Amino acid sequence: DASSVVFVGLALFMERGVPFAHAFAGYAAILWIFGAVVLVLWPSKPVPQNQVADEADACPPLNSSTLATLPLKQQFSSTEYTLLLLTFSVGMITINFFIATCDLQMQSVDSESAPELNGAFSVLLPLGGIV
Repeated sequence: DASSVVFVGLALFMERGVPFAHAFAGYAAILWIFGAVVLVLWPSKPVPQNQVADEADACPPLNSSTLATLPLKQQFSSTEYTLLLLTFSVGMITINFFIATCDLQMQSVDSESAPELNGAFSVLLPLGGIV
């Protein structure tokens, strides 16, 4: 998983003498800065749609989907639902492989702080699902 690059990057900082707490505080600061930038740049009112000269080029309204008018049983048996289910299944498999190997990856980067990292990961992972 590409997100394991974060641990390699943090290990590189710590090898250069950055304390563990400072490395993770910097990593957390990046997320807070990104969130602040998003809040500043977020529009205060909905962005108006451009008028399309040709009706054939216009997007259909969101509530015009034929799938939305079908009963739930038929929605579950539709091709769109099947493809969406397969897409999420593949994503979940890759996430589960990362979670299963996360402790080993952390131990290979820094065996001394791996238990502390694993403990933090064990707490933060469920919290991320709640948020």
